[in-house]
Amino acid sequence: MYGPRGRPDMAPFKFMDSIYRGIPIQQFGDGSSQRDYTYVDDIVKGVIGAIDKPRPYEIYNLARGETIQLTEFIKLIEDLLGKKSYYRKKRFSKGRRTPHLRRHPKSQRTPRVHT
Repeated sequence: MYGPRGRPDMAPFKFMDSIYRGIPIQQFGDGSSQRDYTYVDDIVKGVIGAIDKPRPYEIYNLARGETIQLTEFIKLIEDLLGKKSYYRKKRFSKGRRTPHLRRHPKSQRTPRVHT
């Protein structure tokens, strides 16, 4: 999740800041990893939708529902800033798992919960 008052140690902020200032970023792996970056307002809408239509004991996985490859994400930031990134490739830690991200069908069926 990203948005105003977001954590500065998270990838969207770190990459944006580093590319803007010309500081090398750390790229883990070959850049093919994927994430689902969801804007905070979309999560808030989903939470409010779930509160407005309470369903006891239901669990919702709120997300944008689309992943973006790390290399594409970095390229998008470069294009937005009009600057080239510099990066150091690093290995993933042993045992690190790649997140499996997808939007749960339940959040699409529930009124106003989909993002």
